[in-house]
Amino acid sequence: EKFIDSPIYELYDLKADFNEKANLFQPAQIRTYKDYLERIIKDFSAPENTKAKYKFDRKSLEKLQSLGYLSGSHVAINKKFTKADDIKVLLPIYYKTQDAWDTYKAGKTEAAISSLQKILAEKNKIDMAYKRLAGIYSETGRTHEALEILEQGLEQFPSSYETFIDYLKTLNNAAKYAQVIKAIDESDFAEIDLDPELWYQLGLAYLHLREYSQAIKAYEKTISLDSNYPEVFHNLGETYLALALKSKKRD
Repeated sequence: EKFIDSPIYELYDLKADFNEKANLFQPAQIRTYKDYLERIIKDFSAPENTKAKYKFDRKSLEKLQSLGYLSGSHVAINKKFTKADDIKVLLPIYYKTQDAWDTYKAGKTEAAISSLQKILAEKNKIDMAYKRLAGIYSETGRTHEALEILEQGLEQFPSSYETFIDYLKTLNNAAKYAQVIKAIDESDFAEIDLDPELWYQLGLAYLHLREYSQAIKAYEKTISLDSNYPEVFHNLGETYLALALKSKKRD
């Protein structure tokens, strides 16, 4: 048997119905299956606050995400779920979001923006729509609008690390370097210590602010996490040169 604990409960007999076409769930069964599921979760889940045993470089993380082992999307965290939060209801919205992105890639920018704005107006529980709309704004030079959308996304999804990274990149693109540093200082994401991209963005902000020693520390941290990151080596060399010229000027 397969039990799915969602706002719309599902129960299937996989031996007789492998394709899961007949939902056999009856309300009287709820406590039995929920108790059984809770025991499984307790027995096989890692303790809270367990740190990752292995570190992965940037390309490995991107590959894992593309294969579906790491999530690229978040939904707003609720304490009480309704049928509107069921995956069967949310999934079509994901598809609409992807369709809008495909529309943009086909050269129909305004149509894509309109579609994503409509999705956000109707349903703001999926972060991908914020990320896609911000991505279009960024790629078309509308950086201020991209920042506004990402800020709205972070307000709705404060635990979305992917949205946070997009926000840092966009702040750097908008030359808001002090805000990059402030955002990182005030964040408490568990991913920070393991993500070379964040440290690269931090180094970039410090470099533009001419705080070269801090930039070097951030870039060296990036390299310690991912030694196959060409951009950071270029920027690190540029930072050392700028620091040397600054010291020479003082002398």
